[in-house]
Amino acid sequence: MSSFDRGRFRGNGVASSIVTCLALLLAFHSLSALESTVDRVPAEVRRAFRSISASECRDHVRILSSDRYLGRAAGEEGGRLASEYVAAAFAAAGIEAGGVDGSWFQPFPILGKKTHEGPLSDTNFLTLADRTGSSRRTSLLLDVDYLLHPLSAEGRIDGLSILIGDPDREFVGSDFGDRVVLLPFEELPEGSVIERLSGRLSALGSTALLLVPLDTASKVDSVSSSEWQEKTAEKPQFSMPVVLLSGAAGRKLWRASSRSIKVHQRGLAKKPGGSLKLKRPVISMRASHRGHIFGQGRNVIGVWRGKDPKLREEFIVVGAHYDHLGTAPDKRLTKGTPGKIHNGADDNASGTAGLIELAEAFSEGKIESPRSIVFIAFDAEELGLVGSAYYVNRATWPIEKTRAMLNMDMISRNDPKKMYVARVEAYKGLNEILERTAGRFGILLDSTDMEQYLDRSDQGPFLKKGIPATFLFGGMHPQYHTENDDLELINPQKIENVARLMFLATWECARYQGSFLDGEN
Repeated sequence: MSSFDRGRFRGNGVASSIVTCLALLLAFHSLSALESTVDRVPAEVRRAFRSISASECRDHVRILSSDRYLGRAAGEEGGRLASEYVAAAFAAAGIEAGGVDGSWFQPFPILGKKTHEGPLSDTNFLTLADRTGSSRRTSLLLDVDYLLHPLSAEGRIDGLSILIGDPDREFVGSDFGDRVVLLPFEELPEGSVIERLSGRLSALGSTALLLVPLDTASKVDSVSSSEWQEKTAEKPQFSMPVVLLSGAAGRKLWRASSRSIKVHQRGLAKKPGGSLKLKRPVISMRASHRGHIFGQGRNVIGVWRGKDPKLREEFIVVGAHYDHLGTAPDKRLTKGTPGKIHNGADDNASGTAGLIELAEAFSEGKIESPRSIVFIAFDAEELGLVGSAYYVNRATWPIEKTRAMLNMDMISRNDPKKMYVARVEAYKGLNEILERTAGRFGILLDSTDMEQYLDRSDQGPFLKKGIPATFLFGGMHPQYHTENDDLELINPQKIENVARLMFLATWECARYQGSFLDGEN
């Protein structure tokens, strides 16, 4: 159907051919029964509707639920591979990347997993306060306002400062105890000078060394000395944290001290010991050569831009989580055997397949959608809706302009003409759209006892934000959260039915003129 390499998705062998043929026969029967229900919609919508097929849905599930993807655990290699697959499918479909910085992805941390190292800016900080406990603080930015020397010691420091002028001088006395040493310079000291000085200052009880350029135009990103670029393995670490400030950061430092550097230098010249204790600022810093170690998940996000000049800035989100349990090392999550690959064909490779097909249908059908549609394959749903919760709090598309959310989870098992729906009765407009669309297909929507699922899939965080949301679910089965939720048990025709229903419901939502809350149109 698309430029996406379908050769990667087709099964091999006789068994796969038989299954595919049966799926095509079922699809033909369904098409005959349902095509008449879309005769009243525009021609391009009908064509897009018909492009969603059971065979292609099965192809996506076959790949995503194969052992190669290791159960698609969030924050692990299988999950990363699955996210790349979805991103490639979105790209091939022709929709626009909707993640962070123009990418397909929205990364987020997963507590308790240690597979990624965060940026150094998360573990390093340097602030200037006018006094201890003051809320008036000036924060300096790593790699912009200051550099951490590659041989710097690590540590957490809080304290007042002391000014020196000659780095080669032998200092004595107790003035240096628990003080951050400030060394103004015209020419950046060499590493050997810093090494000797930091050793002597550490012996006197000092906590850190800040190198402050007298040139106020100096920038840390223009430091030419190679020793500030990367650590040399054979050289020992300094005795204390060592930081180089930019010229602009130096100005902030002197301003926080309530005196100019020239005033301080005149005071220093009168001190026989070669040092001057400053009464302010209080300097707080943490020096670290490693970022936080955490697991990293990532939502995969694409967008189909709306065409209406006003409504295109409003958004309909369609979602499905792509992660599963991996090898289920946590016995609390699996109902099967810990240590076995849990492929999650129904949960939720099926919903992910439906999401990909929707994206393809809108793009390849060139659907003139008034509102913009955001397609999100959520990660870390199985860990507690982590990806969707992260999105609603740090949305890449304005969450305050998100008008509705439709979610698919486990849509390939049980009766193909029946779907369970979790919905909030107050959202009458959204509910009426879904009922009307299901009625066209003769699909029964059953909401019996579904209130318990309102916060158990990715619609939950949207509902908590007050965004009208609904959830289609194929129903429970004995293989749920076991290693036996495999391709052979899914019904591709049911995925097609649900994906087609969701396509028309999304199209209706994107052009709906009334309130999703009260149902008025």
